[in-house]
Amino acid sequence: MIPRASSRTRKLDEARLSSVDLAGKTALVTGATSGLGEATARALAARGARVVLGVRDLRAGARVAREIRDSIEGCPEDRVVVPTTPLDLASNASVAAFAREVSSTHARSLDVLVNNAGVNFLPESFTPEGIGVIAQINFLGPAVLTRLLEEPLSRAAERSGVAAVVHVSSVTHRYAAIAPDASAFLRTWEHGSYAASKLANVVFANECQRRWWDAGKRIVSVAVDPGAVFSNLWLRDKFFSKPPALFLLRTLYAPPTDGATAVVLACLVPFHEEGNEKSVDAEKRGNADLSDGFNGSDAISKTSAAEASAAMAGAYFPRDIPRESPKTKTKAEQETLCRSSRFRFYARGLFATKLVVRWGPKDSRDAKSRVEKMTWFARYAVWGVATLLCTALDWPMRRLFSTTAEVPSSPGSYDERTGAALWEEAGEAAGLAGR
Repeated sequence: MIPRASSRTRKLDEARLSSVDLAGKTALVTGATSGLGEATARALAARGARVVLGVRDLRAGARVAREIRDSIEGCPEDRVVVPTTPLDLASNASVAAFAREVSSTHARSLDVLVNNAGVNFLPESFTPEGIGVIAQINFLGPAVLTRLLEEPLSRAAERSGVAAVVHVSSVTHRYAAIAPDASAFLRTWEHGSYAASKLANVVFANECQRRWWDAGKRIVSVAVDPGAVFSNLWLRDKFFSKPPALFLLRTLYAPPTDGATAVVLACLVPFHEEGNEKSVDAEKRGNADLSDGFNGSDAISKTSAAEASAAMAGAYFPRDIPRESPKTKTKAEQETLCRSSRFRFYARGLFATKLVVRWGPKDSRDAKSRVEKMTWFARYAVWGVATLLCTALDWPMRRLFSTTAEVPSSPGSYDERTGAALWEEAGEAAGLAGR
């Protein structure tokens, strides 16, 4: 079930968010040698952030780093850097080695982590640990990296007020299901599909936000659907990598620079909110009635002046629910709604419209009877055709639908039981079992 406070849509004010200065911030972007990752790294560096490229090919990473520096006037050498350790998300040992170097080099200055790297169209294969390669690269590798970098992210948040983790997902998460359980998703090729891995990204992002918030950590975890973007990912498939499919993809799909817009905005929102909170500090000192609303001390607190200011910019999505909710019967249900309502999912263009967001087929696991299953498949078919149409029209209609908005993710992405299971799987793979 989507928590009530998370079922609303709020457009972001891109003009106001563009005023956020990332000077002094450090951002790590995975999969940054091409496509969406490279475009995101370039945009963050242009905003003043020091960007660390998490790449498997160090030579290609060095080339991209040099190209990004050359594209920014007066850019210093250390603005865009490549660690000496490669990041191969197919190997948890490689992820751990990379995380150790980043944690050592940026112990108190890792402000942003963008989990962007991903693959599709791979032949059936498994890691030595028995994990499906698509599930490993798209979900488990990034999840292990996130858990191993939690400490430097926390320290950065303590230093500057907030840190952000952005998980790049896809519209495909809306028709996927992680079934029958997290273990099957990771260890069977049938369940570890691209769509399922993108749903796992969102579920895990939600779980991170819930756990970090409950622990008092000011790390904001969000997920984002960048829309229909043409990247090298499509070139792995025999059908899509050849005409006429290749021509249609190049024509109808957005360039990576456009898809990166939503990713970068997702990075900026937490810092925009933090800036608004600091801007009212003086007022709060003189008015004891103003509540913070961000420190988690009161799960159902009133909206603070800082939050109201951010809301005016379209950058704030209420974390809390009203004190009185007709749909909340018990205290436990109310607390669950409050925790879940803090998770944010962003989408761009037609992928943020009601056609895609509201009319999806819901979670297939909710269909128990034959009638319910037939209804689900019928709805899935209609919605699938409509979404496919949106995929083809999204970039051509960008002038009319150019906004990025905070929208509900799929109903299955709010499954706390699956979230806990994925958290534990990532912790075990990271050597953090029980933490």
